[in-house]
Amino acid sequence: MKRLVFIAMLAATLLAACSSGSSSTKSSSGGASGSTKSGNSSTKAASAAASGGAAAVKVGTIKLGSIVTDQAGMTLYYFEADHGTTSACTPVPACKSNWPAVMAGASPAGGSGINASKLAVAPNGQLTYYGRLMYHFAGDHSAGDANGIGIPKWYPISPQGKEVSAPGT
Repeated sequence: MKRLVFIAMLAATLLAACSSGSSSTKSSSGGASGSTKSGNSSTKAASAAASGGAAAVKVGTIKLGSIVTDQAGMTLYYFEADHGTTSACTPVPACKSNWPAVMAGASPAGGSGINASKLAVAPNGQLTYYGRLMYHFAGDHSAGDANGIGIPKWYPISPQGKEVSAPGT
């Protein structure tokens, strides 16, 4: 029940904080809000990549299927409102703090099941997979967490570059 309340509050804040104003084939818009846990794994992984280490991605599994994760097993997400390699999130402070960009470092590497030819580095240094900018979610605190599922316009990405979402979202 607490998770549903948190998700509802998060979604409401998302709509206000990170709305990009762009249209979409989905009926909702979003971003994210909530507290950022200091020192969480996603922040550490993003900092490691930003400090010059190459981003490494691999395949992980959640109850909805296979997803792409960073080297620490943290779920990677994309934002449907992004336009190519231009982020609709990073200009908005609340969005940026809750959806930190995954920085690629020198050259991204993919583990088994990852299409390495679809890994790239955006002009701003952010990791892309299948042309989509990659983000962590501040609400994920452990490997295998996918607490961003259900937040409008944010999706974990499958190894095939497709949206991973809960039925009905």
